[in-house]
Amino acid sequence: MAVIHPPADAYRQACEEIADGVFVYMSGRGGPNASFVVGREGVLLVDTLMTPRMSLALRKAIRRVTNKPVRLTIYTHHHGDHVLGCERFAPPGLVVAHENARARLEGLGQEYIALFESWRRTPQDAREVARVKRVVYPDITFKDELTLYHEDLRIELKYLGPAHTSNDILVRIPEREVLILGDLVAYKMVPGMRDSRTAGWIARLDEVQAWVPRLLVPGHGTWTEDQEIIPEARDFLVELWEASKAGYEAGQPWEDVYAELDLSRRWGHFHGLNRTHEVIRRMYEELAGAPDYDTAAFRKPR
Repeated sequence: MAVIHPPADAYRQACEEIADGVFVYMSGRGGPNASFVVGREGVLLVDTLMTPRMSLALRKAIRRVTNKPVRLTIYTHHHGDHVLGCERFAPPGLVVAHENARARLEGLGQEYIALFESWRRTPQDAREVARVKRVVYPDITFKDELTLYHEDLRIELKYLGPAHTSNDILVRIPEREVLILGDLVAYKMVPGMRDSRTAGWIARLDEVQAWVPRLLVPGHGTWTEDQEIIPEARDFLVELWEASKAGYEAGQPWEDVYAELDLSRRWGHFHGLNRTHEVIRRMYEELAGAPDYDTAAFRKPR
């Protein structure tokens, strides 16, 4: 198929074929993306969205293209907005992820649903997450890289190191010139930072340049042929990381660092700019050596 440049609405809800048999499902309003590859006998799915309502919409989008079953699902990382929809697809399908994603999900346990619900920004989103019945753990894991074949189509999975989380992977489909980035990159958007390893993330965005083909699929926002979204995402993190380090070393509260930023000058076009205070706060947590979140408060007594 001839690829058409995406329309002006970068945060639309849509399902679009971006290369032969490769589809991107965008949940809209800056929400998570999923991708799927249609073969003769089955479907390979990358990420599963967040709630039963969202995963049902994804399944309907797949069914409009093919009635073949989802045989394999890949998690780009462990975050709930990308994996909590998997109960709709697995079993019978198998799930592949980085070994750290399995360890992280097992460590969080089924209480991850309640924890993720507590983080939602609206009561409606919280109610939707509460309808999730179970966290699906990966069946197959790998350490550095893994090559899969979806029928005759080569699918390359690669782990570069800690970044947005401890377990982000890239999914490349060389014959279709597609790279699925997961949440290493969100399209012109303030990233989620709850699990971040910012110094590593900046390094990963430098390293990923060697893997970049023609078509990029971020974890949120539109697919694109604009390769500048990667250095742009890196520069956003660098600016805030440098400001956070300077403020932390000077003993400033993170709130003061945030108040001093002139974000609109360079980053006024970013989606979710009003969430930048969360970025600075998490960077301060990293600098203080604060541990990752856990689900202890949600665990029922034995």
